[in-house]
Amino acid sequence: GFASAYHDCPQPDGLYHGYRMYMIGDYFTPSRLHCGAGWNVHSADHDAARATRTDIDFDELERRYWEEPETVVGADVWAALKDVLRATGLDFCGLDFTLAPDGRALIFEVNPAMHIRTRGREAFERLLGVED
Repeated sequence: GFASAYHDCPQPDGLYHGYRMYMIGDYFTPSRLHCGAGWNVHSADHDAARATRTDIDFDELERRYWEEPETVVGADVWAALKDVLRATGLDFCGLDFTLAPDGRALIFEVNPAMHIRTRGREAFERLLGVED
């Protein structure tokens, strides 16, 4: 087992954001963004937040993370997370994190068996290196 310290990291919208990214070779991409009322955010929490927080454009939050991760989490944070994944020495690895109040990443998990989620055929083509 292991122990870790709890760090309270709600985002400015009052929700907790859980980000996932992954690496295959030297390809890095966002995988998902879940938001919820509690710190341990999963898809059911995200669905509940979507249903109750009509003041937030969740589609836009997700789109921005998928298409512009460096602008969402910060270029320095994105670069540091890529370095963490490279340091594993693995060909495939995923990472879950959130943003701390000071803007740094708080890493929850680095895992070589992380679930991959991509959006559409273009993401798989990019992933496999077969895009035009």
